[in-house]
This record gives sequence, C-alpha cells and structure tokens, in this order.
Amino acid sequence: MVRMSRTIKLAGLVALVLLLVSCGGSEVGSTSSSVGDQDVSSSVADQDDDVIKVTVAQAIPVFNFQGYFTAVEEGIFEAVGLEVETVEVPSTSIQQALISGSVDFANTTTVGVINGHSLGLDTIAVAKVCQGFIESVVFSADAIERTGVKPTDPLQDRIEALRGLTVGVTGLSSGTSVSLQVVLNAGGLTSSDLKEVIPVGSTDAEYAGLKAGDLDAIVVSSPVPEQIEAEGLGQTIINMAAGDLAEYAKVPALTLITSREYADENPEAVTRMAQAYLLAGELARTDPDAVKAAVRNRIAPDLDEALFETAFENNYASIPLPDDQLFTQDDFDKMFIATNLIQEFNDSPTVSGVSMDDVMVNDFLEQAQERLGDF
Repeated sequence: MVRMSRTIKLAGLVALVLLLVSCGGSEVGSTSSSVGDQDVSSSVADQDDDVIKVTVAQAIPVFNFQGYFTAVEEGIFEAVGLEVETVEVPSTSIQQALISGSVDFANTTTVGVINGHSLGLDTIAVAKVCQGFIESVVFSADAIERTGVKPTDPLQDRIEALRGLTVGVTGLSSGTSVSLQVVLNAGGLTSSDLKEVIPVGSTDAEYAGLKAGDLDAIVVSSPVPEQIEAEGLGQTIINMAAGDLAEYAKVPALTLITSREYADENPEAVTRMAQAYLLAGELARTDPDAVKAAVRNRIAPDLDEALFETAFENNYASIPLPDDQLFTQDDFDKMFIATNLIQEFNDSPTVSGVSMDDVMVNDFLEQAQERLGDF
C-alpha cells in the first residue's frame, strides 16, 4: 500500500472540504436537526461561502488539545471557511468567558458543562476535544524517596502512596482536579486521605510548587511531566495517558462547548467547527506525522526529542477519530459520575436532574458528517 506524504494527504483533505462546502447539486443531500427550538437545516449547496469569524477560549497549550492545535496548524479551520482566533483564558475562567459573550466557543471540561447546567448555565458540548483523562500524577523526588513508590508498582499501591501528601491542582473544579478525584475514587480513597489539595491556579504554578518543595505531587498534562523528569525534579507515578484507569480511556474528558443561544443563532458556525474537529481526527487516523509536526510546533517546541516522542506516543490516542466523535449515553454516564466526585470534593450539592440531551448535542456533528461523507 502506498502511503501518501503529509503534504499530499493534507492537500487532499483540504480539497475535499473545499469541494464539499462549495459544490451544489442534489446528489450531495441535506440534513435537518435542531437545538432547542432552532431548526438547523442546510445542504452543502446552500452553505454560505463567506468566512465566519469565531473566537475560541483555550487554556495553555498541552497535549489534551492536540486535535485543536492540529486544526490550527494545518489550516483545517480555514479550509472549512472559519477564521479562528484563539483566546488564552485560565481554565478556571473559561465558562465565564463563554457565558459573558467574550468568546464564541471554548475547549473545556465536560464536567464543567454538566455542573454548569445544574446551575442554570445553558451551555452545550458539540464535539469531543480529548477522549480519556490523560493527566499524570507526578511525585517530587523527595516524595518518592519518602514513600518508596515506583512507577512499576501495582496501580492500587501507587494510588495508596498519595496518602498524607500535599497535592497541587490548577483549580478546585479544573480538569486536573477532576482527574485527581477519579484516581482517588479508583483506589478507594478520598481527598480526606491526603494532607491537602492546593489549587495553585496554573500549570506553571504547579511546576514551581513541586520544584520549590511546597507540593509533594501534582496532577498535570504533557509535556510538563516529561520536563520534570528531564530536570530530575520528580517522576510520573500514575500515567492515565499510558493506560492507567483504562476504563476511562474513551470518555470525552474535554469538549468543544458553546452557549445554546449562540448555537441557535449561528448553526453554520457550529457545524463548520464540527467539520474541523472531524477532519483533525481523520488526519490523526491517516497521517500521524502531520499531527506530530503540528503538536511539536504548537505545544512542545522546546522539549527534548526523546521526551517528546514518549509524550506523543502516550497521548496520541486522546485525539478523537471521526468514528469516536458522536456522544453516547455511556459517555454521559461516566462524566456524570466524575461530575459528582468533584462536587463532593468541593462540598457542593450533588448534581441531579441533568440528562445527556441537556448537555451533549450530536446534531452538528451529524450534519458535518453528512457534508463530508465517508472517509
């Protein structure tokens, strides 16, 4: 089988999109779907050729967002008729930025969407950004010496080693905090078994706290664990990206969200965003080298080559492929459990009365798939 080069493959993807968004004729077909009371009906022939400008809130570039930055780097957004501005926003402020109208979309935690709905925030997930919890629990060198834990120990023993430690997360309801609660729950522990959980505000602050000795362990995404190991400051003890807690490997930990109001008023923009995420997943399926180059450039330009290769290999499967993009009831059920784990941790009321249809919308993905056809 002849494998197409990166350039040829990407050109083919872009040409496919441009053809589908510009051609007419009844043979292409049309779809109709709805969000709320808004009818989302269009055909490829009717799609507006004008470029649509959108803003996307995004925390700092880490491997959780490989698909998004691949779409940015490889020109996929432009190919589907979008002009995307990435706005860097702290993970703890992303939902507020969306609700205030400061941005149109956000790449953020699905837990935040579920909890937000229970609080009256009418936001919806319209595509998967990252499947699986892929954070690592990194112990400081001192904590490893004190606990005697090793990365090769049984998972239960590695979780037990967290007892009595001070653990850093970016925020009390952030993705890192969600991952910590999922890890603890898997081992039969709760936050009360730790000395303290400290929300330090950012990944940079987690790194600094571990380096200074203020934190015994941190929950963080690549490439930070690899950087810490390279500097001899600590070691990854629990690696969800590499297969620890495999039962969560496919859950939509991070999703592309927007407000229901924006989706009702701008269905074409949302559908084009869904197209872009499908195409990023297709590029991941067919041309890993293209994705690797994009991730290298956008997320980890300065990371040691060997460490980058390890991080990329561990995290690559987190990019949702086209066949994995549609939300399922199992996706919702597992994320609902994770939502209430974080609620209990924060001494907040547990979430109830929220259904999959309230927060996960497949309409735009289905319309995007109709436009793109079979890969």
